[in-house]
This record gives sequence, structure tokens and C-alpha cells, in this order.
Amino acid sequence: MMYEGVRGALPSDDAQKAAGENPPFQIRETSDWQAHAADLEKPKCFGAICVFES
Repeated sequence: MMYEGVRGALPSDDAQKAAGENPPFQIRETSDWQAHAADLEKPKCFGAICVFES
């Protein structure tokens, strides 16, 4: 349920920002979201093999 809420809030924030308005949810500005995004950028290593996700 949380996933669906975030999926709805992100496009809403993007639309508000594109219209020059203040986004109501500001998901991307939360510390949890920034930590999640940073974790996605880290390479995932399994033994001698590293996978770089983008």
C-alpha cells in the first residue's frame, strides 16, 4: 500500500513542480527517499562479481 501511495505522489509532485507550484508531498526531498536513491546507486557485489544498477 505504501508503494502505491508513493507511485501516486511522485507524478503529482512532478506535475505541480512543472506548473511552477509547490509540490504537496515533496517525496524526493525526504531523507528516507534520498537514502533509498543513494542505495540504488551503490554497486551490488556477489563474490567477485559486481553489478552496477542504473
